[in-house]
Formats: sequence, structure tokens, C-alpha cells
Amino acid sequence: MTTRLMALGAVAALMASTSIATAQSEFESFDGGTGTVIYNRAIAPCSFFTAWSYVDRVALEGEATIGPVSKEDMSEVFYVISGTGEATIDDETVEIMAGRAIPAALGESRAFSATGDEPLDMMIIGVARDIEAKEAYMVSPKTPAPAAELDGGTSAGGSSGPPAALGCLGCSRVL
Repeated sequence: MTTRLMALGAVAALMASTSIATAQSEFESFDGGTGTVIYNRAIAPCSFFTAWSYVDRVALEGEATIGPVSKEDMSEVFYVISGTGEATIDDETVEIMAGRAIPAALGESRAFSATGDEPLDMMIIGVARDIEAKEAYMVSPKTPAPAAELDGGTSAGGSSGPPAALGCLGCSRVL
């Protein structure tokens, strides 16, 4: 357990030292939330040969929220890099701050909002139910497009959040 926590801390420290401004996208209504969320896929699904599926970074500014959303085939751990906010997992709401990890199991509803003056900056680690669920996630359609594409009218609509295969295009790895 201690080794896993140390590894999580090391990944979070690396992500915290990297500006979210690099390779970022802006998403409207991220995972059913409100406002614009700044998003960065740090590690794509094709980088893992296990059910581990992605490492993302999101920043909620002002009135932006994430969720509520339930994911039947994807569990997630949200690690707060900086800022303060509220996390609601199913019916339980807690205050969150830098250094806190919030797990959301398969099928649990999850929602987040910033409550402080600075953005709520979080790392999200996604782990699929199994390899079959991860493969289905990797080939799911690109919905929705980042806000920049929405402005151009190219969005296909559908569920909110980043494209599942973001960062995997052209990847030669096979599970």
C-alpha cells in the first residue's frame, strides 16, 4: 500500500510541476457538468497493457463543475493537486483540498466543484472493469469535441467528456 501511495505522489508531483497549459483542451459540460473545464490527457490508454486506462489532468475554474456522472465500466481516482472544492460520490459530499485522493468505484456517481479563489486542479486515474471494457472504451466515438471544435460546429454530440481514444491515434500498441 505504501509503495502505491508513493507512486501516486510521484506522478502527482510530476504533473504538478508541468503546466496544464501544455497540450490542453477546453471542454464544455465535462462529464455532465457546467461551464468550461481545462483538460489534458497525460497518459493515453494505449500506454498501459493492463486495465489501467488513462491519467488525465483537469482544472475547474470559477463556476465550472464535473458531473454528476456514473461510469459502469470505469473506476477513477481523483487526486487534488491544488485548490479546494467539493466532491460528491453517490450521496456523500466532502470538502477536498491539495493532497487528497477521492476514489469513485464502478457505477458510483461522481461530481466535483471548485470552492476557492484558485482553480481546482486534479489528476484523474481511470481503471477499466477489465480488458474488454478498456478495449470498448478505446474504440468509443469521439464525443464530444473540445470547445474549440464545438465553436466550429463539428461536434457529433452525445455524452460529455474527452474522446476515449484521445492520445491513442496512430498508436501501434495492441492489448
